[in-house]
Amino acid sequence: MEEEMDEDEDEMEMDQSMSGRSGHAGSSAVMAGASGVAWISALSDLDLGPLFEPLSDDSAIVAGPVLNTEAQTSYQSGNYPLALQLYFAHMVTEYQDAQFRLKTVKFSQYLKRPVWNIKWGVSYAVRGDAADPQPIRAGQTPPGRQASGRGRQRGGDDTDEMSMEMEKKMEMEKKMEMEMEMEMKMEMEESMSSEMESGGQRSSSSHSHSPVAREMLDKSVAEQFDQHLGLVAERIASEFGARYRKGDYGTALVDVTPTEGESSASEAVDDLLAESPEPPSLWIPGVVFVGKGDSKEMIKIARGDSVDFLLHFDISVKTDRNGNVQNVSRCRLIHPGTGKSMATSKAMDSAEAAKLAGAGRGDETEYVSERIEGLFLTIDRQIKAVDLPQLTPEIAKKRIASLMAISKGSQLKTLAETRLYQAQELLTEADVESIFNIVMGEKGLKLIHGTREQKLETARELALRSLAN
Repeated sequence: MEEEMDEDEDEMEMDQSMSGRSGHAGSSAVMAGASGVAWISALSDLDLGPLFEPLSDDSAIVAGPVLNTEAQTSYQSGNYPLALQLYFAHMVTEYQDAQFRLKTVKFSQYLKRPVWNIKWGVSYAVRGDAADPQPIRAGQTPPGRQASGRGRQRGGDDTDEMSMEMEKKMEMEKKMEMEMEMEMKMEMEESMSSEMESGGQRSSSSHSHSPVAREMLDKSVAEQFDQHLGLVAERIASEFGARYRKGDYGTALVDVTPTEGESSASEAVDDLLAESPEPPSLWIPGVVFVGKGDSKEMIKIARGDSVDFLLHFDISVKTDRNGNVQNVSRCRLIHPGTGKSMATSKAMDSAEAAKLAGAGRGDETEYVSERIEGLFLTIDRQIKAVDLPQLTPEIAKKRIASLMAISKGSQLKTLAETRLYQAQELLTEADVESIFNIVMGEKGLKLIHGTREQKLETARELALRSLAN
């Protein structure tokens, strides 16, 4: 997941590297315009002599992967934009510790650029006015039962009615239990707050740090999808999650998992979280919630948020004269940059699923899995990232030059990609020095030659600045 960078010139150059062509047309396209030429010229003409003076022992200290840890904590706290910027800062500042991760960067053939992690979004629209959307649920219709339009069964005796009453009772008890747990949690938080106010607050001299509650995923978003989509949302999340964790969409932070309850973090992370803008909600790891509304509106929002691919659910809820509800949903794969609909799942009909399950022709999970199979075939074929192609130093320099020419609030990302090409030995130390100096000036050089404290302070400052733009 990251900011969109699929400019035409970059795409042509990267596309040529994939196919092994080195024609002059691609090179001239990438360098079109005086700005591109100026950047490349700056790389070769800058006087680097003063930058290679011997470092003091203090400035030679290599910081451990502090920023990588802070990136993971930020992600677990629900702030993915900050987490990604700190991940870039880790590549830039903790270069030696980041070698393995730099070697696992992927390439998107569809976007025609390297990807740290493809940015996914999700949205939905609902047509119909049923108070209860009654989506497909796993095990809703046991084999041999005749399903009603509600996706539930009506037998020839009182057993079915009793079963429905028991189910309602269990759902009510579960809801009450959750509400009680929430009240208890709120009471505990209020108690802790009162204790802090009465003298139990942290001593400024000891600098001890208390654990704080953190939520990686937005429970309210998950509830919306469960309410309207049920098993459909579960199966989409499961199929996506399996691919996401394998690195099919990039490898940045894919090993970060949600934590429950309280977790400790450094004061630096808490300060960054407090100062950063309100982040978008996460539905599941790797997928930001774009919103609820028609697809045109959601595409516009997704494009503004630099979402690479959007999963949009169209949900239709109908109620017949007997009060039976039919929930029909489809999931569309959309490229917001062009507004193109790349694929659409088969319709997932709650009434049809219930009839098939009642007739013993597969359960609801099998039904939904078959309906979304084509959607994920398209995703696997067109979106799955591949290993980075073999590049040349010339292409690497032109790629960085084009990023610098259009870079707005993404300096850390540009410098991280610089480190990527340095790790591949496509850029020399002199090239790296030049690029850091051109992009960030004194701060850029401090990221390379500063003390450990200077490096971390500068990196965090740049991470926050990037979120403000």
